[in-house]
Amino acid sequence: MKPLILLLLIAASVGATGLVIAGLHGYGPLAYISYNVQTSNSNQIIPAYINLGSLTPGQSGTVTANATIMINQNGTYEIKLLHVEKLSKVFTSFNVTVTIGKETITLNLNHDEQYLNLTSGKYLVVIVINYTVSTHPHGDLHVKNEPLLIIHPEGEQDNS
Repeated sequence: MKPLILLLLIAASVGATGLVIAGLHGYGPLAYISYNVQTSNSNQIIPAYINLGSLTPGQSGTVTANATIMINQNGTYEIKLLHVEKLSKVFTSFNVTVTIGKETITLNLNHDEQYLNLTSGKYLVVIVINYTVSTHPHGDLHVKNEPLLIIHPEGEQDNS
């Protein structure tokens, strides 16, 4: 195993040296570019990042988080709770209350989508999660920054 690691280190060093020499002889990146176009015609979301922390079987709790959404077109929007099958293996109860403006909906493991009418504008979204961990959780027991809720205009498919 050690000879393999040593061989890989030597190969990486030779490759890096070759790139440096190529750079000295006029080869290499001439320019780099990054951009993020946000047009005024699209809805914009600043998501909430929710961390339930380390959980134990049978534990219950409540967590609240805020998000912001900019709706640019009046209409009916679907809000959907994702990964219900995965969540149901870990939680016996998982209720999500979402308040957008004066509208409040509740999603859970048995009812994972709802629709609400929104007018154009900027909204503070309050998300409250009440949960109880199963006494025998199984499946994916370590989750990090996985999408939990999505919102999109009625009739449009989820692209995530």
